[in-house]
Amino acid sequence: IGLPLNHVVKIVHALRRAGYLDTARGRIGGTRLACPASAITVGDVVRVLEYRLDLMACFRAGGFCVVSSVADCHAALSGALVAYLTVLDGYSIADLLP
Repeated sequence: IGLPLNHVVKIVHALRRAGYLDTARGRIGGTRLACPASAITVGDVVRVLEYRLDLMACFRAGGFCVVSSVADCHAALSGALVAYLTVLDGYSIADLLP
């Protein structure tokens, strides 16, 4: 699919650490799902692979919002993030396979 090997290794490592993949070294080694594809949601994978899901600095602990005096967008963006993850949680990895 054209992804650099270094990037793929980081993805596999993160998913293995989260318990979604099993890996084995050696001649007959490789990578496989640690649980059924139907048990892993797309939302699970996004949460593992995305470093931060904060849409604005004020979403972080101790973060400050520079536009809070002008607009209260925190509620709208919080709702949007929840809706985004809710939709992704509605699909399993099995749903995406042919």
